[in-house]
Amino acid sequence: MIRTRFAPSPTGKLHVGGARTALFNYLFTKHHDGINVLRIEDTDKNRSTKESEKKLIKQLKWMGLDWDEGPDIGGPYGPYRQSERTELYKEYAEKLVEMDAAYYCYCTDEELEEKREKAKKEGKPPIYDGHCRNLTDEQIEKYKDEGRKPVIRFKVDKNKKYSFSDNIHGNIEIEEGGVGDFVLLRSDGLPVYNFAVVIDDHLMKITHVLRGDDHLYNTLRQVMIYDTFGWERPNFAHLSMILAPDKSKLSKRAGVKNTYVKEFKEDGYLTEALINFLALLGWSPDGEREILSKEEMIQEFTLDRVSPSAAVFDVKKLKWMNGKYIRNIDDKKYYELIRPFVDEYYYYENEMKFKKAADLIRDSIDTLSDSKEELKGILKNKDGEYDLEYSKKIREKFDEYNGKEIIEEFLKLLKKRDEKYIDLREVYKELQNRVDAGGKALFRSLRIPVLGKEHGFDMVELFSSIEREEIIRRCENFIC
Repeated sequence: MIRTRFAPSPTGKLHVGGARTALFNYLFTKHHDGINVLRIEDTDKNRSTKESEKKLIKQLKWMGLDWDEGPDIGGPYGPYRQSERTELYKEYAEKLVEMDAAYYCYCTDEELEEKREKAKKEGKPPIYDGHCRNLTDEQIEKYKDEGRKPVIRFKVDKNKKYSFSDNIHGNIEIEEGGVGDFVLLRSDGLPVYNFAVVIDDHLMKITHVLRGDDHLYNTLRQVMIYDTFGWERPNFAHLSMILAPDKSKLSKRAGVKNTYVKEFKEDGYLTEALINFLALLGWSPDGEREILSKEEMIQEFTLDRVSPSAAVFDVKKLKWMNGKYIRNIDDKKYYELIRPFVDEYYYYENEMKFKKAADLIRDSIDTLSDSKEELKGILKNKDGEYDLEYSKKIREKFDEYNGKEIIEEFLKLLKKRDEKYIDLREVYKELQNRVDAGGKALFRSLRIPVLGKEHGFDMVELFSSIEREEIIRRCENFIC
């Protein structure tokens, strides 16, 4: 049976790169009816807390992802937090020492820095020189007497060329002598990443490792450990980087507003839209389709359709996709999702008023947070006022359309009526008979005093969403 794992460090925020890795693991595992494991890599005590772990899990669940084993639900191969597995790492590191495949290294940080500087000056790669590989008993006792606490280093066979096959990038190899003896266990007893993941993946019977391609060359160190123990290597698939639109590293510095899942949620992106978009960053389904349900993605997801080329994070495409999902969900879910965004800034007297306003803007928004701007002039703010602004440019446009004459006639018609909300279609017919103006001038002259802009919502829906008395008030104030 296929077994995969997503193994994040719980720093509290889930980056979109990590989110895509979690998604690809989920889709691949579900496609093969396998087991997906959530493992928390929390050996960095300064950055990892239980609270940040809870936040991470909450964000994964918001994305609609689940797992079959993990720290929150348990499983047969736990514990699922690295901080609770330290004795295992110590046990296997000491086994390697017994096998003469690793050794205790007593070099201090200062000595290691000197070695690196010397190697640089000599034009050599700054790799460990193996000083502690063959210490005598006397040297070891001397270091112990000095109070030095050793690390455990892996003995790299410098005469061997190491390689592995990657499901996305093909064969990856490193020349003889390209890697120095690397640390397995630090002096405080905590494992380094490359050692811990091998022990965990082996003991948890992980068959496929899907992760970012920034780990490609880490994997060469890991296969050394697998081979030394005589363990079967898992299948590796390293996912390409996600780049900003300018092809630089994805970051706020590159002009990308949101880079964490929590930020997309807060900005009003729908779960379905975000996972649809992330799935297409490096993977492509059969055909030209871009809108896919989670079920369709599970059915079609295979590694042979994952590209080794870097994917570009196209924010415009994500917004377009999110807008599609907003317009396609059922009304009940739409009202439920947009209500918190409306409630944050606006006041409405009753449910009908809320639904009228939400319906009015639905075709105009790409994210739920767009409602803040789109509802100006439609609903009152928390102070009971309408947020309306009329720029100098918009007033000049109004004058170009000879708008004052149109509005004066429009007001006469409105004041003859007594309904709370008007049917613009009826009033418009009468207005056409009273003024000498084309449709463009008429519509824009009506819209500008009411909303402060030339373009926007369907006029009939707009005028049926604002009370007649309020429309009269705005028009009178605008032309006075």
